[in-house]
Amino acid sequence: MSLIPVDNFSLFPLIPLLYAEIHYRIPGIFSRLWMDEPEIVIDLPHRLEPGQALPLLLLIKDADRYPVKLDRIDVDFYAPGVKADHWTSSFNGCTVKQPFWHQILYPACTRDLTGPIQIDVKVSYRRRAKRRVCHNDNYRGSSHRPFTVLYDSAPLPGRDRCTFGDIHVHTSFTSDQVEFGAPLEATAEMARAMGLGFFAATDHSYDLDDLPQDYLQNDPSLTKWHQMRRRVDQLESDDMVILPGEELSAGNAGGRNVHLLLLNNDRFQHGDGDSAEKWLRNRPTLSITEALEALSSEALAFCAHPEIPPPPAQWLLIRRGKWCKRDLDHPRLNGLQIWNGLADNYFVRGLRQWTRLLMKGRRLSIVAGNDAHGNFGRYRQIRLPFWNLDEARNQLFGAARTGVLARGRLSRETVTRALREGRSLVTDGPFADLQVLNRDGAGARLGETVNSAERIRITALSSPAFGELAKITMFTGRVGGGGENRSRVIEPDGSPYQFDRVQQMPEKPERGYVRLEVLTSLKRRALTNPIYIDTRQTL
Repeated sequence: MSLIPVDNFSLFPLIPLLYAEIHYRIPGIFSRLWMDEPEIVIDLPHRLEPGQALPLLLLIKDADRYPVKLDRIDVDFYAPGVKADHWTSSFNGCTVKQPFWHQILYPACTRDLTGPIQIDVKVSYRRRAKRRVCHNDNYRGSSHRPFTVLYDSAPLPGRDRCTFGDIHVHTSFTSDQVEFGAPLEATAEMARAMGLGFFAATDHSYDLDDLPQDYLQNDPSLTKWHQMRRRVDQLESDDMVILPGEELSAGNAGGRNVHLLLLNNDRFQHGDGDSAEKWLRNRPTLSITEALEALSSEALAFCAHPEIPPPPAQWLLIRRGKWCKRDLDHPRLNGLQIWNGLADNYFVRGLRQWTRLLMKGRRLSIVAGNDAHGNFGRYRQIRLPFWNLDEARNQLFGAARTGVLARGRLSRETVTRALREGRSLVTDGPFADLQVLNRDGAGARLGETVNSAERIRITALSSPAFGELAKITMFTGRVGGGGENRSRVIEPDGSPYQFDRVQQMPEKPERGYVRLEVLTSLKRRALTNPIYIDTRQTL
């Protein structure tokens, strides 16, 4: 989802763009994607928690230049093989002429639905008195196919034991030459519908310092950043925590721009080295070290997608790079976002990097997010600039999740404290938990330290939507060791979706850690953060 007006110029027109940019045109170059109407986008959650109403996001962008009149929306529900229901809502010719307009609707179905449901949304509208209809979006070259929403019959596994959230999310405060996200209000509603209890608003540092109506001009008053902070405070409730943050562009050890997730930091950090707002100005504003040393005491810092390399054009033109090993050595870093939507090869490389750091004695946590830019049920992007689009179900909000074991009432403070202390896990389906018992019978939970390890309690949960428990693996690492030991692969017994067992610790490192991985029959997985073992320490 994006826009570059013709009368502004920056470096981005030369870059193979990643988002659905329809209104930018270079004189003399034909654009197959351009339209004389605003962007009209429908989005739905990819999964619905039992008991939740279905939120439908209708988003219209750039209607200040291309006004439209909305007539009605028709929603068709298709259960496997049959049309299940129809729902309609009339807008009675409502005129939309704002730069960024949205509404959340709740289409009701008279039948009880479970499983994957196909949902087709038809928007009827008028542009310059001409009647038009689009299905699910109005992009040229998109599939316009129905959405698939999983009406889950069971709650997220472990939802009664922890709170799940998405740690890397872009909202409408990310809005520049090539991309925009969904409004905070809509994101909060989608989070509730999916069974999440928190998310982090991590908009780009180079967007948060722009004038609200001109992304190529910096704002000394930081109006957008202050607006974001106020809106986050207003939207927070007993069942939804929003962590204010930013995705900071900072310089790695090689002087290239990488991204750093800063959460709950009460000071804005400037970083526009890869913003492409000024021609050939692409050096980092701050180094990673400078950024980390300027954090407020309550802030958290996680390196974003550390193992994903930039595309060649971004490496060349906006000096993007990836995290170096020595970038990860700063003591103020809280952890790594190794999971960025997909459990792919970059996830595996991030996992290896993390365990290498654990065996060096670094107590860093892993977190999961999706880098979603308003992608709740569908990811739309440019495949070939000015020519065609690509669509996928990748990097969907809430698909990869961080689960926190927060102590006390759900709040920004309890979520932040759990993340800081490593009382968390990452998952795209099942739930995993560990408890290590010492010789006195006292227990340590995720992120804590025990001075002896006699027994261990292993818990794993799944559900039909995510597959039967297939493999439960315990890993033990020694500080200074050359690699992790796969202490034992435990085959689940009894219920295919529940496992809870106390057993003897097979290995007791003098100084090290233990962690758990769970894999299901549908290749969904969960990984815990470690419990640390230090027999030299008196607790």
